[in-house]
Amino acid sequence: MSERKAYSQTKRIITLFRILCRSRAAKTLSQIKDELELAGIDDAGDISDRSLQRDLKFIREEMGYMVMSVPGEGYLLDNRDKKGNELLPLFFEPEEIQALCMGRELFTPFENTHLADSIESMYDKIAKVYMGKEGRSKNTETMLGMEEIFMIQPRKHRVYKNHRVLIKTITDCISSRNIIEIKYGYPGSSEYTFCIRPYRLIIYDDTFYLIATPENYDVRDFRLYMIARMKSVATTKRTFKRVSMKVMEKKMDQAWGIFTKGEATDITITFEKNLGGYLQERIWHPSQKFRETKKGLEMQLNVLLNQEIVHWILGFGNKVLSVKPKKLVTLMKEDQ
Repeated sequence: MSERKAYSQTKRIITLFRILCRSRAAKTLSQIKDELELAGIDDAGDISDRSLQRDLKFIREEMGYMVMSVPGEGYLLDNRDKKGNELLPLFFEPEEIQALCMGRELFTPFENTHLADSIESMYDKIAKVYMGKEGRSKNTETMLGMEEIFMIQPRKHRVYKNHRVLIKTITDCISSRNIIEIKYGYPGSSEYTFCIRPYRLIIYDDTFYLIATPENYDVRDFRLYMIARMKSVATTKRTFKRVSMKVMEKKMDQAWGIFTKGEATDITITFEKNLGGYLQERIWHPSQKFRETKKGLEMQLNVLLNQEIVHWILGFGNKVLSVKPKKLVTLMKEDQ
């Protein structure tokens, strides 16, 4: 096939696909040829019915879209979901479908929230495109066969069934920049009602947190609120201006986990050498550096000094040979 012929066929298939996307009714082969000609395909009048049917087959089997043959009417692209909403064009490689299907299992923390509904809706749209009424494309078989390739072991996670409306209210208020009134309390303690500016939701270790600032405090006095400890959330009519999150983002980068208290500090931990494989095959923190010494494996970090890093170090027991600086040693002694 000459380069010119290959280009012409590619242009024709793309134009044909656009015609089918725009059409609300089935089109006969003759009508498709007329529209191809109007769209600038010079040889549209000379295209045989067989060639057009091959193009339609390509769109169905290789591109993964359902092109239905409606008896007595012609061809129609079925690109709408159950609610009648038009689906955007999707061009996925088999490996991309694998990643999507694998990723679906990683969204477990969203279970019982409106976010889970949105994720399922997204997969329904993908399935609608790749799994229509007239058989399966090659990509469909790839999508359906994921359970034979990957297995994700579910983790223990929090249940947010009772927080479904609450989380939806928060996400809406983040978008609309409305101040919210929350009732908040720790287990076994009193509950407090106050107003905050909601900036961003974070998920860490299967737990939802909200970055926000109290209404009567400085707009950059960022604090973390655990969603599970919110008893209620109400939208107010008061709004706030969006602020830069760079300071908070930097603290999150320096944090060992989720908490942003403490100062960023250079620390050094020396472990027994037999922990080398376990420690070095993981990314514990972006700042980590390892060095083998005569005493053992030395790990250098720059992290916020607080109880999160302390608890992690103490978890290794007597396999930790030494730690620096003295401030870290003091925190560890206080925690024991």
